[in-house]
Amino acid sequence: MSQVRREAFRFVLVGGAASLTHIAVGLGLATVLVWRPWVANIFAFLTALGVSYLGNSLFTFQVEARRADAFARFFAVSAVAFAVNQGLVWTLTTQAHWPYWAALGVVLVIVPPMTFLLAKHWALVQRG
Repeated sequence: MSQVRREAFRFVLVGGAASLTHIAVGLGLATVLVWRPWVANIFAFLTALGVSYLGNSLFTFQVEARRADAFARFFAVSAVAFAVNQGLVWTLTTQAHWPYWAALGVVLVIVPPMTFLLAKHWALVQRG
């Protein structure tokens, strides 16, 4: 298996764990605590960020997780991903009146491939 395929496979595993974290926290806050979906989504995203950073730095791309520069770049990538994520959730739930779970499905198709490319080629590149 090539390095890119191995990284993509590992990214999917980590992304799956982060996505499940995101969905569990988001749906829990939105349905159990009856938070607005876009507010629940903020907390869900931040919780999943920790899972994603640690998993991708240590497992997917195997770079030092305690590097401030790597975390700063990964945070920037995540902020862009979050903006896309939040924009989709807000638009689909408030303007199109979709259920939150359906909006999350759209997010999960768009955001992970974008994040993989940015993480692999910029955020978590092993630096000299």
